[in-house]
Amino acid sequence: MRFRLFSLILATALPLVIFAAAMVVLFEKEQARSFAGVIEQATGAAQRAVEARIDTIRIALEALTTSDPLAAGDQEAFAGQAQRLLALQPDWMALELAGPDGPTRIAREDYRLPDEGAVDTQTVFTYGEPQVSGILVDPERRSEPVVAVSVPLLGSQGVERVLTAYVRAWTVNRALRDQGVIPGWQIVVIDADGRLVARTLSDDPMDPALGARPDPSVAEGLGRNENFFFAHALTGEDVYTAVASSATTGWTVLVAAPAALIQKPLWRNMAAVIGGGLLALTLAVTFGWSLTRAYRRQQAAEQRALQLEAARAAEQRTVAILESTTDCVYEVDRTWCITFINHRARDLIAGGQDVTGRSLWNVFLEAEATAFWEQLHKVAAERTPVEFEAFYAPLRAWYAVRAFPSEEGGVAVYFQDVTERRQAREALAESERRYRFMAESIPQIVWTAEPDGNVDYLNSRWTDYIGADGAEAGTGWSWSAFVHPDDVPEALAEWEEARAAGRALDVEFRLRRRDGSYRWHLARALPLHDTKGRIVKWFGSMTDIHDQKLYEETLRAARDDAEHAKAEAEEARAEAERANLAKSKFLAAASHDLRQPMQSLFLFAESLERYIVDQRGRERLLHLRRGLDALKGLLDSLLDVSRLDAGLIEPVIEDFPIRQVLDQVGDAYAQVAAAKGLAFEIEPCDAYVRSDPTLLGRMLRNLLENAVRYTERGRIKVVCTRAGEHLRVEVHDTGIGISAEHLRHIWEEFYQVGNPERDRNQGLGLGLAIVQRLSTLLGHKVDVRSVKGEGSVFSLEVPLGKAAGAVPKPPAAGPGQGAGRLAVLVDDDAIVLLGLETMLEDWGYEVLAAGSTEQALANLEAKGQRPDVVLADYRLREHRVGTEAIVKIRERFGAKIPGILVTGETGPECARDAMRHDIAIAYKPVTPDQLGNVLERLLAGRHGLEGAANLDLRS
Repeated sequence: MRFRLFSLILATALPLVIFAAAMVVLFEKEQARSFAGVIEQATGAAQRAVEARIDTIRIALEALTTSDPLAAGDQEAFAGQAQRLLALQPDWMALELAGPDGPTRIAREDYRLPDEGAVDTQTVFTYGEPQVSGILVDPERRSEPVVAVSVPLLGSQGVERVLTAYVRAWTVNRALRDQGVIPGWQIVVIDADGRLVARTLSDDPMDPALGARPDPSVAEGLGRNENFFFAHALTGEDVYTAVASSATTGWTVLVAAPAALIQKPLWRNMAAVIGGGLLALTLAVTFGWSLTRAYRRQQAAEQRALQLEAARAAEQRTVAILESTTDCVYEVDRTWCITFINHRARDLIAGGQDVTGRSLWNVFLEAEATAFWEQLHKVAAERTPVEFEAFYAPLRAWYAVRAFPSEEGGVAVYFQDVTERRQAREALAESERRYRFMAESIPQIVWTAEPDGNVDYLNSRWTDYIGADGAEAGTGWSWSAFVHPDDVPEALAEWEEARAAGRALDVEFRLRRRDGSYRWHLARALPLHDTKGRIVKWFGSMTDIHDQKLYEETLRAARDDAEHAKAEAEEARAEAERANLAKSKFLAAASHDLRQPMQSLFLFAESLERYIVDQRGRERLLHLRRGLDALKGLLDSLLDVSRLDAGLIEPVIEDFPIRQVLDQVGDAYAQVAAAKGLAFEIEPCDAYVRSDPTLLGRMLRNLLENAVRYTERGRIKVVCTRAGEHLRVEVHDTGIGISAEHLRHIWEEFYQVGNPERDRNQGLGLGLAIVQRLSTLLGHKVDVRSVKGEGSVFSLEVPLGKAAGAVPKPPAAGPGQGAGRLAVLVDDDAIVLLGLETMLEDWGYEVLAAGSTEQALANLEAKGQRPDVVLADYRLREHRVGTEAIVKIRERFGAKIPGILVTGETGPECARDAMRHDIAIAYKPVTPDQLGNVLERLLAGRHGLEGAANLDLRS
């Protein structure tokens, strides 16, 4: 029973399976026929695209045959006309005019013409019909393959001449690509000799396969005169190929599609029928029905796509034909008569007028005796091409000119307006000059390198550091020879990594000095990119950080010692105190040494005023003074924190208009912000506040200094708003901002956001620490809010004050202040001594200068006159001090003569010594106005330490 049921089911299913298999086979055949139709349609479209491109060339040649030179048989005129046509048709490599007396051939300089006879022009002479050759290939492959298009030139006797254009075979390739190629398909064009003219498989105009023959299977299919056959591509792939022959060119166009598109579905469907039975049959029928519908939709979409591609290709061909050269062109004959000028040249130099037929030098009268006149006459006389740039004054423009002799004895001129490019080049040269000047002016070693890492420039600080023998050393990669051997691998690795990643270089290494010792340097470099993001230059510097490294190592050692066991804590604390003492001594000594030359600058700047009478000079002197004031503030910041912690600053609280402080800080930082390209604004405010104006000004200067340093673009703005009984002063910036984890640390000494390497070019990290201590001293609340990447707002609240009458300012130091008084100067620094002497003499003092106490006493003994005031440096030679000089002069004359210590010594010893002898102190660098005010108070009987001390904070 089971066997019968199985047999019945098998007998019933077998016809169905056979029927399903037959349907699958029929469906595959239908699919193959549909596929063949699509390929044949694509072949026809490709054939029409090739014929359209050849027809375009033929039409252009036929239009050329109607020109006057060819109609008249003027060979020389034809040569000039051919040169212009070749310049306008980039795909035309040569033109040939064949006649009874032989051919005239005009070709591009870089093109090698085929041998005469390579093109069968005799057929054109015989039948009078256009002719298209097969592929013409240079045997040595030095020139691109071409095809020749020939047209007859008819006359009274029939065909009198034949005009032939040698056109790049790549033109046919572009025509096929313009009409669209389905991905994975190939289009091939074969000439009448069975050689390849073009194939879309290659992107190379010099394709070595051009001129060769296709796979033998293609030749066999063509020999059978079949329009659709199975063949092998040159790539080894099995393809279905459709064929279309062109009656216009005699060529054959083949479109090949991968056979896998048909064969794979066939095997898959047959396997499904055999293995799946009735279920497979049902699925196959369903799949076949769905596939048929999908394929029909795909076929319709592909036909629409081909139509759109053909329309776009036709439009692009039209645009390409109408497109003109970007050069301005004109041509003159041997009499300098303009024979041709294109529309670009007319618009640029002739005001849009057609000047054809006029003399060049009558149209451009101002061009005589200029570079244009000389160079064009040189071309006409010597018959050699020239290329030059020159300025044409009437049009106020620079032109890049290329001039060539023409065969008619005239000159062809191609030119472009290069005014903007010339100005950019000059601006670049000026920028380079300024950069080199700045690089030679700064104290760091400055260098530049090519994109490949070769150093091509080092400023004079390099040769100063390594010694005179290294004047030519350091360029290329030789700089590594001066790096400590232990540091060379890391330095080179960092440099290679920075160049490869295109990021900033930041590396520390030891550099050998001229005396053979090594000092730590911080090397930094930034890449300069062009508009395409490619690195074109590296700009770098090397900064001596040896002292900083030693200091950091000392602090690090102190921190490490602090983590030791409790038994070693006392020793670690003692070591830290010794390190701190060494730091204090170092700062004191450095402060003294730096303040001496700065003091000289202040004094000589004051002395210059009487010699500068014009307003511009006085403005420059004012900028010099402001710069010195800013430099003085930077130096003083090194000492402010320690003095504030020691309680040596006593604020002088008074009521004053806030505008007084805002104007001062605005004058100091407006130009600094403008130099960085930042907008700078201080909103007007007429409120009075109660504070110390000098210390409040220091707080605002530090906040503005911080804002300018960390803002690269955008603006800085100062705003004042009332908040109850206080005035809130806010400093807004659009800088880098501060993340939340850094906000509570920014008021600490030496703490800087984004400067872990302690770059001294970004300050010392003391500005906000000073602001915090001054706010505590004055009782002014300070606050900050910030968003990283968007900017910060620092604010401080100052008690409101009462408006008061104008407070007279102390008389400014100036001529007439001395009124013939005798002033004694004691200083072992000759430059400072000379500066003080010059300034006091300008103020009307009679000055007696000395380098030591003994010299001062001897000079006074000889003069026999009691001085009115004594100014002395604190630290003199041989461990002597200035207080000794003032005391001995007082003892010599038995009077308490006013005395001032003008010193860079900021330690407590100097202050105690001055207080013990009732001597005023002016800390270097002291400005002329400050020194004049101290002198005025002392000579008026209001002398003492008050007002004279702490001049480093009250600046």
